[in-house]
Amino acid sequence: PQHSFLLLVDTTSDYTWVRGTNCTFCSYLENIYDEKSSISVIYPTGIPFTTITDIRGSVAGEIAFDDIKFGELYVSKLEFIIASEDEFLDLADGVLGLDTSNKIGSNNNLLNKLLLKELEMQKETIS
Repeated sequence: PQHSFLLLVDTTSDYTWVRGTNCTFCSYLENIYDEKSSISVIYPTGIPFTTITDIRGSVAGEIAFDDIKFGELYVSKLEFIIASEDEFLDLADGVLGLDTSNKIGSNNNLLNKLLLKELEMQKETIS
C-alpha cells in the first residue's frame, strides 16, 4: 500500500532515509516506514547496516531498495536507509538526499537515478 512521508530535502547529502518500525525512540511517531507492508523492498547483501553522521546528528539502519513515487514521478529501486537509530528528532519523517557526488558508492540516489533515466530516454530518441 502507498504511504506518504514528509522528508527534509538535503542538497549536501546523497543519503535518503526514513524511520523504520524498529526505530529506537520513534515509538511516539505515527509516520514510520513498515517494510513488511511493501511488496517491492529489497535488501542488498554485504552491507546490512550503516551509520551516517552530519552536523545535526546521526542515523543508523539497514540499507534497502524500494520503488517510490514522488507526485507523478516513479523511481524504481531507490536506495535508502531504514533508520533504527535516529538522533535527529526533526518534525519530518526522514531526509531526501539530493547531492549527486556519489558518496554512498552507487548511483541509486534519487537525482542520479533520474539523470540516468533521462540519458536512457535521450539515447532511445537518438537511436
